[in-house]
Amino acid sequence: MKKILFNLFAIYILLTISNLTWSQTTKLDSLRDELNFQKQDTGYCKTLFEIGDFYKQKNADSAIFYYNKGLQFAISEKLSIFQARSFLRLGNIYSDLGNYSIAIDNYNKSVLINKKLGDKKGISSCYNNIAIINANQGNYEEAIKNFKEALSIDIELNDSSGVSLLYNN
Repeated sequence: MKKILFNLFAIYILLTISNLTWSQTTKLDSLRDELNFQKQDTGYCKTLFEIGDFYKQKNADSAIFYYNKGLQFAISEKLSIFQARSFLRLGNIYSDLGNYSIAIDNYNKSVLINKKLGDKKGISSCYNNIAIINANQGNYEEAIKNFKEALSIDIELNDSSGVSLLYNN
């Protein structure tokens, strides 16, 4: 009886895992199909980001490809907010890969665009990410400077979740 229950449980687990894998593949296929039929506007750029986000944990090269594709589209269409978001996403993935100099370069590009746009939350996010890299590299003075910059922005915005996140870092 125990053996039958164990076998049934094993079959259940296998079916659950295969269903999860199938649904993830279906989601990716749907996003790719959406790209083929979508009008090339902000929705197109968002879909490129979604595909990049899908790949972020599984295949960094594919994520970078789709983020760069989103960046090139944003540049060609003069969509500044999407340029800033592209640089932020690229910074995040390069940071995850340990390519800190490339990550900081992308974050700084995002900061410049966000300053032109007046997107203070975007600026704060970049400073926070730069500070984390600084701390990981042992550059604590620079990390504190960037954390303080992000914190002052979040306080100005009355962003209590942003403030608590920064205090947690």
